[in-house]
Amino acid sequence: MDGAHRIVAGLEAAGVTLAASVPDTWIGKVMEAVRESSKIRAVDVAREEEAVAITCGVNLVGGRGAVLIQNAGLLKCGG
Repeated sequence: MDGAHRIVAGLEAAGVTLAASVPDTWIGKVMEAVRESSKIRAVDVAREEEAVAITCGVNLVGGRGAVLIQNAGLLKCGG
């Protein structure tokens, strides 16, 4: 099992139902693995802030969302 599929297995074990991300090279490999999951819905967004908003909405309706972004994207969300 490669790293991307290990990450997805961890997300599934945590009960994640939706994963949102800005498409890029590294995260793209993880999102490909997410798309193979029958338990997690993958959503591509244009900006990191959108991923946070979408996953907050998922959590409000009883799901569990995860934001998959690189460290620079995390800084964009809070800074």
